[in-house]
Amino acid sequence: MRRGATAWQRHRAGAGSTGPRWYDWALLPVAREEQTPGHHALLIRRHPTSGERAYYLVYSLRPIRRDAVVPIAGRRWAIEQSFEESKQEVGLDEYEVRTYDAWYRFMTLTLYAHAFLAAMRARQRPRKRGPRQGPTSSR
Repeated sequence: MRRGATAWQRHRAGAGSTGPRWYDWALLPVAREEQTPGHHALLIRRHPTSGERAYYLVYSLRPIRRDAVVPIAGRRWAIEQSFEESKQEVGLDEYEVRTYDAWYRFMTLTLYAHAFLAAMRARQRPRKRGPRQGPTSSR
């Protein structure tokens, strides 16, 4: 793994609401004192204009390449967006519980309700006309 200015490479972190999200990424090895199997690394995301950084600790059984880790880290945006929608639509952040079991049931119910609403929205969207995408059978 490279260090310094050569450690940074620009990769797409996935699709955003206004198009592809491009960031500079660096993957640096992390030395660990304990003798655990596998490979530890620090993945750093840097915004190209503001320089704002985010850090991810990466663990894998085998050595991993930066271009394999970046799309996984990029999925975080979609997960955070889903949690924000769940808070607004089904009250994910409105629980007042005293026990773990009650909290777990509430979270399960609200996330299930959000998934149901997302599925219903997807069913209501008009489908695009045109040739069907996917495998075709030749008989």
